[in-house]
Amino acid sequence: LLGQCYANDKQVERGIEYFKKAADKADNPSLSPLLLLEAGKLYETQKKNAEALAIYQQIKADYPTSQLVQPQGTSTDAIGDAEIERYIERVSK
Repeated sequence: LLGQCYANDKQVERGIEYFKKAADKADNPSLSPLLLLEAGKLYETQKKNAEALAIYQQIKADYPTSQLVQPQGTSTDAIGDAEIERYIERVSK
């Protein structure tokens, strides 16, 4: 992806914007959350936890059927089951 190429070339902000644009353009409940997740992780590399948190919360709100948002495994503990919850928790500290 072009976003990752920019990030690898130390143009992280530009990479983030491309991931966000690609997610918007894809408008796909399977692909868009993964693209947004990449943008969020790049924000984290820049120590921009508030921006990363906003992206992760957007994934949770806009893509409730995504595998990132759905509980994983057999645990009965709803909090922390979904992969996105781990990202949210990490940047909320």
